[in-house]
Amino acid sequence: MIVRWSRLAFALASFGCNAREGCWTDPTTVHGRGDNVASESVSNELRLSADDLRARVELRATLSGLPELWQDDPNLTHSAAVTSVRLAYEQAPLGYDGITQMPRVSVSLRVVGAARQGLATSSAFPGPAALTAKTEDIFPLCEAGQTAGSCCEYGATECVAELTLAVERLDAAPFPPVTVTLSTESTARVSGCPVERDTAAQIELEQVSP
Repeated sequence: MIVRWSRLAFALASFGCNAREGCWTDPTTVHGRGDNVASESVSNELRLSADDLRARVELRATLSGLPELWQDDPNLTHSAAVTSVRLAYEQAPLGYDGITQMPRVSVSLRVVGAARQGLATSSAFPGPAALTAKTEDIFPLCEAGQTAGSCCEYGATECVAELTLAVERLDAAPFPPVTVTLSTESTARVSGCPVERDTAAQIELEQVSP
């Protein structure tokens, strides 16, 4: 009887290991098997002048369809949001060509309630070159004492992140008004375990205000 139970325990342990390896062992990735998801881009066009130097946009990223956990590892291994920035004058020469002088612009992308942020500042005259602001870990796992809303609960099937996109014109006169075009996208990498599940993970990004 003892031998039989030992064999059964060994078989169950082997099965669990094989199931786990089937999900996580993938030589082409660092984190093993998983699903990469990305939202559609949200675009904004803001006008900054010498009298109106700042503007901000509130965004919300929602990650849904997360797998229900059956292993020790988290169901979310990476997340980020990135904003690409383009500047233009309202009349020719439009600039953003590395030749025409333009005011410097600072762009920050921050998770509400978090100290970290993605920050980018356009180059000095005559610039600017291509500009992007990126912030990592927009869905941080909740730690002791934290409540859902500002973080992602361990084992949750849906997580939400509130983002603030702030733009500031650093140089006023004598430069004319400039149009700042922003395009923001959010991404995440979700666990591939279990391999077969009814709902696929997806991420949506929406503008909350203005």
